[in-house]
Amino acid sequence: MKFSYFAASSLSDDRWLCPICLDIFEDAVETPCCHNLFCERCIKQTTSCPLCNLRIVGQLRPNIPIRRLVHELSINCPNEDCGQISKIGDIDKHLSRCKYTPVPCPNSGECGKILRKNLDEHKLNECPFRIVNCLLECGLMLPLNDMDEHIREDCQKFEIQCKNNCGASIPRGKMQYHIGHVCPLEIVECPNKGESLFEEGCVIKLKRRELDSHKITCSYRRIQCQNLGCSAVIIYKDLQSHDDRCLCKVIECDNKCGHKIQRQNLDRHRELCEFQLVKCPYYDLGCKIEILRKDYENHLQEEYFNHSITFIEGQKRKNAEIDDLKHEIAHLRKDYDVEIKTMFLELTRVKNQILLIKSHPIEDNINYQDPIEQSSNYAPNI
Repeated sequence: MKFSYFAASSLSDDRWLCPICLDIFEDAVETPCCHNLFCERCIKQTTSCPLCNLRIVGQLRPNIPIRRLVHELSINCPNEDCGQISKIGDIDKHLSRCKYTPVPCPNSGECGKILRKNLDEHKLNECPFRIVNCLLECGLMLPLNDMDEHIREDCQKFEIQCKNNCGASIPRGKMQYHIGHVCPLEIVECPNKGESLFEEGCVIKLKRRELDSHKITCSYRRIQCQNLGCSAVIIYKDLQSHDDRCLCKVIECDNKCGHKIQRQNLDRHRELCEFQLVKCPYYDLGCKIEILRKDYENHLQEEYFNHSITFIEGQKRKNAEIDDLKHEIAHLRKDYDVEIKTMFLELTRVKNQILLIKSHPIEDNINYQDPIEQSSNYAPNI
């Protein structure tokens, strides 16, 4: 660092000045040629000595005594308006604290340098690059000079017009919700669409504002069965087919008796219905009549004599059938006994023949006749 101002009490003659920069020695070195003193940085920028004009050959030697003397010299702070007098050796320490020292803005190099005493105010209130909260309080912190672009392009709380031109101004962060749940001009599917590719459903797409009226008339809307006791939820277009088979549907008795009952109780009602056709109790015996249950007793009384004749004749037929069955059973038993006896004789013959073969040579059996076979020829017929 070069210093242009010496304190009034400090030595200020030419002995402390570098012949090249004409300022106080900074890191004084001595040339090997004429042994004059120069700033180390100044002399290294030339190849020949500016005083003796000889080429500098050899190593430059630091002049420690001069350096110590220079460090003891007092100078004014180089910062304007400071006025502080310090030793050269202490000037760096002073400058690191001096409130008049220009320092770079920590937010951006584009701000230039600001006096240290003004730095806090600059960082908090003046710097266009200072980090601040979004003006619309979206929660993001960003450089102040990026605020306009952030609000215009990204801020989730900045209100923008609905893309469907419904006229609503919606914060950017809530636009997706507005489109998905609120916007009256968004094209939506009927909620009665099929829940899978294989389930039939409404395929209509319409504006959301038309949805309520459509749901009232949609053929695929779900409704509760109105029959008392039925908890089924059906598609409206299938209501009639469900109603035709709903067990809780109240219907008229199909015998036209005038009663109305639930379909699920119809069979039980028929067991008591006065207009249900029932068979005469003598139906299997020959009275092939079906009558209304309400006429059942009258029929029995009116046909009492005929039923008696029918019963007697039916009984005779059953007795004859029983006799036929007994005869058939006796015949089957006789045939069974003959067949059993024949099988027994045949089994005995085979057994004796096997024993004979085992006990005699083959040639002795050529003309052999089974005695059982001989006796069977005279067996009486049963």
